[in-house]
Amino acid sequence: MHGLTNSTPVDRGVDVVAVHVAAWEIECCAPPPEVGREARWVLAFTADDAEPEIFHRPVRWDRIGSKLSAGGISAYWRDAPDDLSDHPTGLRGRLWGTVHGADVPDGFVGTTGTVISVYLLDELYREDEAGVWRPLPGTEVRTSVGKSPSWFGGSGTFVSGMDCRKQTGVVMELAVSG
Repeated sequence: MHGLTNSTPVDRGVDVVAVHVAAWEIECCAPPPEVGREARWVLAFTADDAEPEIFHRPVRWDRIGSKLSAGGISAYWRDAPDDLSDHPTGLRGRLWGTVHGADVPDGFVGTTGTVISVYLLDELYREDEAGVWRPLPGTEVRTSVGKSPSWFGGSGTFVSGMDCRKQTGVVMELAVSG
């Protein structure tokens, strides 16, 4: 079982990982994640000590392919430190799902699992001194949904000097056999 309020049973040999998917990925051509459906995503890892630990089983690091592997999960890590051990522990950060490759090289293996939850992400944005709209840390709101929308909204008109909420994508929990 995972630690959500409404528990979803999963087998013991399954890893549950949170995968962030940007709104533009889904609006372009990625299939909207849906609870109970199988999904295949190419994953990229971004380290961030403020985030939870990602992997809960031994991790293998392939420095040639810049690939982290744990059970049935594979993730590309573009900015990995040069001195990373072959079996890193305590990796904290986010997994990002992509169908477009983004920073992931062509041919990188995808990760397949069953979607057990989907959360719509909404963040508060503020204009900075250079006129660029940026999300404000700590303002992310997650709303449980059965299926990701195909198109995202929820943002008002961006008006200089005022904060604005915007739907930025989804987080899905993916149960991956290992």
